[in-house]
Amino acid sequence: MTQTSLGSITRRRAAVLVSALTGVVLLAGCGSSSPSGAADPSTTASTGGGAVVSSSGGSGASTSGASTAINFLLGPGNESPLQELETQGLAAGIYADNGLAPAFSTASNGGELASGLIGGSADFALLVPAAAIPLTQQGECLQFLTGNNVPYLNLVSLPDFQPADPDAQFPESIKNLKGHTIGITSIGGSQSAILRSLLAQVGLQPTDITEVAVGSPGTAVTALQERQIDILLAQPPAEELLGEGGFKVIVPISGSPDSPIAGKVQSLFATTCDYASAHPEVVKAFCTAQQQVRNWALDPANIGVIAGDLAKALNVDAAAAEAAWKKYVTGVWPESVAITEDVWEAQKLWTGGDLPPYSDNVNADCQQAVAAAAGQA
Repeated sequence: MTQTSLGSITRRRAAVLVSALTGVVLLAGCGSSSPSGAADPSTTASTGGGAVVSSSGGSGASTSGASTAINFLLGPGNESPLQELETQGLAAGIYADNGLAPAFSTASNGGELASGLIGGSADFALLVPAAAIPLTQQGECLQFLTGNNVPYLNLVSLPDFQPADPDAQFPESIKNLKGHTIGITSIGGSQSAILRSLLAQVGLQPTDITEVAVGSPGTAVTALQERQIDILLAQPPAEELLGEGGFKVIVPISGSPDSPIAGKVQSLFATTCDYASAHPEVVKAFCTAQQQVRNWALDPANIGVIAGDLAKALNVDAAAAEAAWKKYVTGVWPESVAITEDVWEAQKLWTGGDLPPYSDNVNADCQQAVAAAAGQA
């Protein structure tokens, strides 16, 4: 599979989520726990109004009005609630209710997410299994905590693209990828694994296509519109950014019953074994909050709040944002964030090989906290 990457791509349609919060620092990059210009995590303001203490001091989660500051490393999807819900959960006060004051950092790919967590730049990170699980097999000690989203993906092109067999149905339509450049978020992550799995379904080899790293949906859409790629592996909200009539689906992955990604959680929140051992109460509070964020996001009573944030991210009106949320919500967000043994086993799709033991790598106390929080829904 030929691999390349695009340089700086000018966004035509920025998809930047404007947080409703003040006092929350969105850290740029993941080079250190306190990058130049970023707030020291031990003094990050609490949205709950209490004092903030740093988990690095071993204080544990607050039970008396103070909030524990945690560094939280996310992927490029945190610009949109279609990809990550953490900003909405913070605005709703869910983390503060659990004694946590997160400061978010952003990494550009799975390797940066894993290295940022292992290197101490973050206390918690949203990890891509294809990048993270091999590290555990090489001796790094990680504790996987909660599941994130199920991928909602289609391979799309500009309307004038002419596939070799325009009438082919899935999975035969995968053969239309041969000889073309395919835009994906980053090289070597879960989307690379998805492409390998798709190609194998129809007897194609990785060398039959060229992967191009195009970043998050905003830059990915620009790459397609400027014809720097032939086809885009589109994740939400790329189709909305392209607009009605601005694309056509070449391979309909999501919704196809034979799709290899159907129902498979593609990213997992994790911490290091050292952090989990030193701060077990903070870990349990984090896991509780993650399930409560999911409960809140899936509650129809809150769709207006999420649609408002989504409208800003997509630069569309409220009605279009609400329609987009309804389109994706049931396909992207499982009701539970638990990492069950079935969820763990499914990670083989992304890693392409054997997994380390579930009991050694998935935090049991976290799963109990998730189960308790799920019962509150």
